[in-house]
Amino acid sequence: MAAHQASPLGDQFYKEAIEHCRSYNSRLCAERSVRLPFLDSQTGVAQNNCYIWMEKRHRGPANHFIYTHLSLSSLNPNYNLVMPVAPGLVVDSRTFQ
Repeated sequence: MAAHQASPLGDQFYKEAIEHCRSYNSRLCAERSVRLPFLDSQTGVAQNNCYIWMEKRHRGPANHFIYTHLSLSSLNPNYNLVMPVAPGLVVDSRTFQ
């Protein structure tokens, strides 16, 4: 059986599509930063820039950190957080599932 070989034309199209996507995302992030801060009409809070769209290498711990603790949910996928409920409050058990 002959091995499947990717065509150079397909590779070039893929690389161009990825490059267009990257430039579009960069332009979109730049346009968003110009519009900030904006006043949220629902909450009345001035929204500011968040850094969730930064590259992972920029979001990591600083160089002076020796160790960072992992969250319990990342250590144990079966970990279920039990939320405290005020006495006398009736809560449907399906709420926290």
